[in-house]
Amino acid sequence: MPPDPVGTGIVVGLSGIAAWDALPADQKARVNTTMRSFFLHQSVGGDLEDGAQAIGYKFEYADGHATSLANGLNGGLFSASNGDYAGKIAEFRNMALANRTGLGVAIMKFGYADIVVDKLAAAQSEYLAAVNALKAQGVRVLHVTPPLVYNAPPENAPKMQMRAWMMSTFAQDTIFDLEDVQSIDPATGARCERAGSWEICDAVRSTATCPSLNQGVDAPSGQGHLCFNPHAQRLAKSFLYAIYRAQL
Repeated sequence: MPPDPVGTGIVVGLSGIAAWDALPADQKARVNTTMRSFFLHQSVGGDLEDGAQAIGYKFEYADGHATSLANGLNGGLFSASNGDYAGKIAEFRNMALANRTGLGVAIMKFGYADIVVDKLAAAQSEYLAAVNALKAQGVRVLHVTPPLVYNAPPENAPKMQMRAWMMSTFAQDTIFDLEDVQSIDPATGARCERAGSWEICDAVRSTATCPSLNQGVDAPSGQGHLCFNPHAQRLAKSFLYAIYRAQL
């Protein structure tokens, strides 16, 4: 039988790192054994997967057309391009429904170009319709707030609006607050902000001195990939904790 689609009503942000570290080893192992998840994404999602693999939790590759998922963590890239939020949502819904028997939680992450001012309302409407369709078939969804970029506050404003909408619309579900974990300076604990919007901290993003494992070095503005060592590995713990909590 599919799991109860009613989630646990928890937002997992920066505190999820310590919560993951505090879990007993047998509970951490469940995300690789008795729990089954899948995660569709593009570049920042790859950073999270790379970070998880580096600390011992590998996502098995599954593309958006997979119909038989392995136990544990499964992840893959959207075939829809960045900016095509509708194509991504449709792919996510179709894959979740195709694998609904025995699936613990379905996860998708929007990209930078998906959540912009002129697409925000339509993306919200279509995402809500997809989530409702999945829940009607017994599929549980872990929501992910969209990634922030650096030095481009007009681009971050709609992403923060999407975050607020997710918090109010899916208050009974588990939400992985990627925006929260990206925008807290690891050295000072201060929120990284610019012109009234949160942004990914310079200390967290991919730079020449601290690059992403597979996404290269970010431009001076408009991108927000994760420094692999240590930040993708550190923030992946919060993501893993969200995956775990979403299936309890």
